[in-house]
Amino acid sequence: MNFQVLPRNKAKKLSYKELPYSCVIISITDPGEEPVLFATNPGIKAVLKLQFEDVIDESPLSMDSRDAERIIDFVNIWKDSVESIVVHCEAGISRSAGVCSALMLWINGNDNDIYNNPFFHPNRLCRSLLLEELIKREYL
Repeated sequence: MNFQVLPRNKAKKLSYKELPYSCVIISITDPGEEPVLFATNPGIKAVLKLQFEDVIDESPLSMDSRDAERIIDFVNIWKDSVESIVVHCEAGISRSAGVCSALMLWINGNDNDIYNNPFFHPNRLCRSLLLEELIKREYL
């Protein structure tokens, strides 16, 4: 499985391109921000829209276990029928990298592409919540 971690503006631009692959998008925006309006694109099979803050401590606006469940359920539906999973957040550095890291461990068996790239600073809360849910479901 291919993975892409993108900032909000690049994820939106991606939806306007003719894609040579099929993908799904996990769209993470700040609470209270307008969700990204993606162009209709035959290469984009589905979009999961979530809102939570980029924090590493649990708070009312941080990612929670329900978000982790929704992400895993969404990926489970699509992982065998698309070529790529795109994960974006506002800057494409922390939340999206944390989510993508856990998904890469689950599906590809490693997350080296995230941790070997100095641009990414994976959000530990996002990553740990997903890994906990994957372990609970016995996927890891």
